[in-house]
Amino acid sequence: MTAATPQQSAAAAHATQLLISFLSSLNSTAEITPERVGKQFDGKLIQDDDSLAYRSSDLGNGWIYGVKVIPPKKAFKPGFGFWFYNPDRSADPSTVCSLTMAALRQGLVAHGFVEKSSPSEIGGIDWVNFVRNDVWLTVTRRDVVQGTGESLCVMSLQTDDSF
Repeated sequence: MTAATPQQSAAAAHATQLLISFLSSLNSTAEITPERVGKQFDGKLIQDDDSLAYRSSDLGNGWIYGVKVIPPKKAFKPGFGFWFYNPDRSADPSTVCSLTMAALRQGLVAHGFVEKSSPSEIGGIDWVNFVRNDVWLTVTRRDVVQGTGESLCVMSLQTDDSF
Protein backbone atom coordinates (compact mmCIF):
# COMPACT_ATOMS: atom_id res chain seq x y z
CA MET A 1 0.00 0.00 0.00
CA THR A 2 1.41 3.39 -0.95
CA ALA A 3 0.78 6.65 0.85
CA ALA A 4 -1.62 9.02 -0.86
CA THR A 5 -0.11 12.13 -2.38
CA PRO A 6 -1.15 15.23 -0.41
CA GLN A 7 -3.77 17.32 -2.12
CA GLN A 8 -2.71 20.73 -3.40
CA SER A 9 -3.52 23.49 -0.93
CA ALA A 10 -6.10 26.09 -1.95
CA ALA A 11 -4.21 28.58 0.23
CA ALA A 12 -0.98 27.86 -1.71
CA ALA A 13 -2.84 28.37 -4.99
CA HIS A 14 -4.14 31.70 -3.66
CA ALA A 15 -0.60 32.74 -2.64
CA THR A 16 0.56 31.86 -6.16
CA GLN A 17 -2.17 34.06 -7.67
CA LEU A 18 -1.11 36.93 -5.39
CA LEU A 19 2.51 36.46 -6.44
CA ILE A 20 1.81 36.38 -10.17
CA SER A 21 -0.45 39.44 -9.83
CA PHE A 22 2.23 41.32 -7.88
CA LEU A 23 5.10 40.41 -10.21
CA SER A 24 3.17 41.05 -13.42
CA SER A 25 2.31 44.55 -12.21
CA LEU A 26 5.92 45.53 -11.36
CA ASN A 27 7.31 48.09 -13.77
CA SER A 28 10.32 49.05 -11.69
CA THR A 29 12.15 47.92 -8.57
CA ALA A 30 11.20 51.30 -7.08
CA GLU A 31 7.70 49.79 -6.75
CA ILE A 32 9.01 47.12 -4.36
CA THR A 33 8.05 48.70 -1.06
CA PRO A 34 7.06 47.14 2.28
CA GLU A 35 3.67 48.86 2.07
CA ARG A 36 2.87 47.52 -1.38
CA VAL A 37 4.09 43.99 -0.63
CA GLY A 38 2.26 43.89 2.71
CA LYS A 39 -0.96 45.05 1.09
CA GLN A 40 -0.64 42.56 -1.78
CA PHE A 41 -0.01 39.58 0.50
CA ASP A 42 -2.41 40.65 3.26
CA GLY A 43 0.30 40.58 5.88
CA LYS A 44 2.35 42.80 8.11
CA LEU A 45 6.04 42.68 7.31
CA ILE A 46 8.34 42.49 10.31
CA GLN A 47 12.07 43.14 10.67
CA ASP A 48 14.12 40.10 9.65
CA ASP A 49 17.88 40.81 9.72
CA ASP A 50 18.49 43.38 6.96
CA SER A 51 15.05 43.00 5.39
CA LEU A 52 11.34 42.98 6.14
CA ALA A 53 9.47 39.69 5.87
CA TYR A 54 6.04 38.11 6.15
CA ARG A 55 5.42 34.43 6.83
CA SER A 56 1.98 32.96 6.25
CA SER A 57 0.02 30.66 8.48
CA ASP A 58 0.06 26.93 7.67
CA LEU A 59 -0.98 26.19 4.08
CA GLY A 60 -1.35 22.48 4.81
CA ASN A 61 0.99 19.70 5.94
CA GLY A 62 3.35 22.18 7.63
CA TRP A 63 4.00 24.31 4.54
CA ILE A 64 4.05 28.12 4.69
CA TYR A 65 5.02 30.82 2.23
CA GLY A 66 7.06 33.88 2.90
CA VAL A 67 7.83 37.16 1.21
CA LYS A 68 10.76 39.43 1.81
CA VAL A 69 11.49 43.04 0.92
CA ILE A 70 15.10 44.15 0.96
CA PRO A 71 15.38 47.94 1.25
CA PRO A 72 17.66 49.74 -1.23
CA LYS A 73 21.19 50.47 -0.06
CA LYS A 74 23.73 52.76 -1.72
CA ALA A 75 24.26 51.11 -5.12
CA PHE A 76 21.65 48.35 -4.63
CA LYS A 77 18.05 48.44 -5.78
CA PRO A 78 15.16 47.29 -3.60
CA GLY A 79 14.80 43.51 -3.62
CA PHE A 80 11.99 40.98 -3.32
CA GLY A 81 11.87 37.29 -2.50
CA PHE A 82 9.13 34.66 -2.32
CA TRP A 83 9.40 31.10 -1.04
CA PHE A 84 7.49 28.06 0.10
CA TYR A 85 8.97 26.43 3.21
CA ASN A 86 8.47 23.41 5.42
CA PRO A 87 10.73 22.69 8.42
CA ASP A 88 10.41 18.99 7.59
CA ARG A 89 12.88 18.63 4.72
CA SER A 90 11.27 15.34 3.71
CA ALA A 91 7.78 16.90 3.37
CA ASP A 92 6.06 16.26 0.05
CA PRO A 93 6.04 19.56 -1.91
CA SER A 94 2.95 18.61 -3.94
CA THR A 95 0.87 20.42 -1.30
CA VAL A 96 2.32 23.74 -2.51
CA CYS A 97 3.09 22.85 -6.12
CA SER A 98 0.74 25.51 -7.47
CA LEU A 99 3.46 27.63 -9.08
CA THR A 100 4.87 25.64 -11.95
CA MET A 101 7.63 26.95 -14.15
CA ALA A 102 5.19 26.89 -17.08
CA ALA A 103 2.62 28.98 -15.15
CA LEU A 104 5.28 31.48 -14.02
CA ARG A 105 6.59 31.76 -17.58
CA GLN A 106 3.08 32.23 -19.01
CA GLY A 107 2.07 34.80 -16.39
CA LEU A 108 5.19 36.94 -16.74
CA VAL A 109 5.82 36.75 -20.50
CA ALA A 110 2.17 37.68 -21.10
CA HIS A 111 2.87 40.89 -19.15
CA GLY A 112 5.95 41.95 -21.06
CA PHE A 113 8.75 40.12 -19.24
CA VAL A 114 11.49 38.66 -21.42
CA GLU A 115 12.83 35.25 -20.46
CA LYS A 116 16.60 34.75 -20.43
CA SER A 117 18.18 31.49 -19.38
CA SER A 118 21.72 30.44 -18.60
CA PRO A 119 22.65 26.98 -19.81
CA SER A 120 24.60 24.69 -17.50
CA GLU A 121 28.04 23.41 -18.46
CA ILE A 122 26.78 19.83 -18.08
CA GLY A 123 23.40 20.25 -19.74
CA GLY A 124 20.17 21.74 -18.49
CA ILE A 125 19.67 25.25 -17.16
CA ASP A 126 21.48 26.90 -14.21
CA TRP A 127 18.97 29.73 -13.87
CA VAL A 128 16.18 31.58 -15.64
CA ASN A 129 15.71 35.33 -15.48
CA PHE A 130 12.51 37.16 -16.31
CA VAL A 131 13.33 40.77 -17.16
CA ARG A 132 11.25 43.89 -17.63
CA ASN A 133 12.84 47.34 -17.31
CA ASP A 134 15.10 47.15 -14.21
CA VAL A 135 13.19 44.21 -12.67
CA TRP A 136 15.24 40.99 -12.92
CA LEU A 137 13.53 37.95 -11.41
CA THR A 138 15.71 34.88 -10.95
CA VAL A 139 14.80 31.23 -10.57
CA THR A 140 17.78 28.91 -10.09
CA ARG A 141 17.71 25.16 -10.45
CA ARG A 142 17.83 24.95 -6.62
CA ASP A 143 14.53 26.89 -6.56
CA VAL A 144 12.56 24.18 -8.36
CA VAL A 145 11.51 20.62 -7.59
CA GLN A 146 10.07 17.96 -9.85
CA GLY A 147 6.28 18.08 -9.90
CA THR A 148 3.82 15.68 -11.45
CA GLY A 149 4.83 14.40 -14.85
CA GLU A 150 7.15 16.83 -16.57
CA SER A 151 6.16 19.89 -14.54
CA LEU A 152 8.67 21.79 -12.44
CA CYS A 153 7.38 23.40 -9.24
CA VAL A 154 8.90 26.76 -8.35
CA MET A 155 9.58 26.76 -4.61
CA SER A 156 11.27 30.16 -4.48
CA LEU A 157 12.32 33.14 -6.57
CA GLN A 158 13.93 36.48 -5.99
CA THR A 159 14.94 39.66 -7.70
CA ASP A 160 18.50 40.04 -8.86
CA ASP A 161 20.36 43.34 -8.83
CA SER A 162 21.41 42.93 -12.48
CA PHE A 163 20.72 45.64 -15.02
